[in-house]
Amino acid sequence: MMDKLTHGILLARIAKQIFVSKVTGKRIPVTVSLHVTNKCNMRCRYCYANFEARFDNPPDDFTTLELISLIDEIHAEGCRWVILLGGEPLMRDDIGFIIRYIKKKGMLCELVTNGTLLAQRLDDVKNVDLTCVSLDGPKAVNDAIRGKGTYDLAVNGLKIAKDHGIKTRIHATITTLNNNAKSIKHLAYLAAKFNTTFGFSSPILHEYNEIDELQVPPEDMVKFWKLLKTLKTKYGRNYYTYHALDRAISWPLAPLDVIKDMDRVCELGLDKCHVGERYCYIDSEGYAYPCIVQGIKKGLNVKKVGFKKAWDYLARFTCHACAYVQYMELNDVLDMAWHSIMLGFNVFFK
Repeated sequence: MMDKLTHGILLARIAKQIFVSKVTGKRIPVTVSLHVTNKCNMRCRYCYANFEARFDNPPDDFTTLELISLIDEIHAEGCRWVILLGGEPLMRDDIGFIIRYIKKKGMLCELVTNGTLLAQRLDDVKNVDLTCVSLDGPKAVNDAIRGKGTYDLAVNGLKIAKDHGIKTRIHATITTLNNNAKSIKHLAYLAAKFNTTFGFSSPILHEYNEIDELQVPPEDMVKFWKLLKTLKTKYGRNYYTYHALDRAISWPLAPLDVIKDMDRVCELGLDKCHVGERYCYIDSEGYAYPCIVQGIKKGLNVKKVGFKKAWDYLARFTCHACAYVQYMELNDVLDMAWHSIMLGFNVFFK
C-alpha cells in the first residue's frame, strides 16, 4: 500500500526515462515484463506462456539470487517499471522478498496474478503498486476457460485486496465465450463493486499455442471494440483510453497483421511501436524477447549472456505497429501521450 506522494515519485522516474529516450533516441528498457516462474495452479485454455507443456513439466525457475542480480541489471540499464508474471508469481515462496527488492530499487512494481492465492499471500502483495487480477467474465464463462471454482477465488481475491487498500485492475482475454455485452457489463459491475477498473486484451497467437475454438473471428474483433467503447461511455470503469480503442477500431489492415516497415507505418498514419526500444519481456527460462506477438524464443538468454547483451540484441527487431489494443495503450504510455498520462493519474490518484 503506497501513498500518493510515493506513487508520484515513481511515475516521475518512469517519465524521466521516457523523456530521455525520446530526446536522445537511446534505447532504454523503461518497462520490463519479468516471468518469474512456470509453476501455475491453473491451465487457462488460451495461455501463451504454457507452451511445450512447461507448466506440467516446469524447468528450474530463476533462483532468488539470479532474480536479484537480474533486477540490478535491468535497473542499471534504465528500467523503472517491472511487471511480474508467471505462471502464477504467487507460487514462488520468495515473491514477497522479490517485490520488496524491486521497491527498494525505486521501481514501480506491478503483479499479474490469477487471484486465487491473494488471500494466502496478502503480506507479500501489500507492497505491490498495482495488482492485475485475471478474470474473464461471469462465473460460468470464466470457469469454462480458466477452470472450475476459479471465479469465486478471484472475486474473493479482489475483495481481500479492496479491504486492505491494495490497488487492482481486472484483466480479461477476449474469446468466443466473452465477446459480448453480458461479459462486459459483468466486469464493469465487479469493477464498481471493488473500486477498480477492467479491460480486455486480444489473445496472443503464435506457433506455441493453439486456441482455434476460442479465437474470435477477425470480422468480429472490430465489433467487440466498438461495443466495449459504447459500454465504456455508459458504465465507465474500462481502463483503456478512447484513443486506444479508436485506434483498434480504425486499424486499416487485418486484425492480426503486424507492420514491420516504418515507411508503411508513416504512410498509414499509425503510431510507432516501442517494442524492443522502451520495453521487453524476460521469459522464466531467461529468454529476453521484444513482445509476445513476436514470439518467445526470439532473443538471447539473460542467464547466459546477461541482460545488457540480451537487450542490445533486441535492437534488430523491426516490428513497428500491430492491432493489439494492449500494446497500443502501452505504447501511448511509453510515449507520454496526454490521455495515457491521465490514465496513470486515474489509476494511482483517484
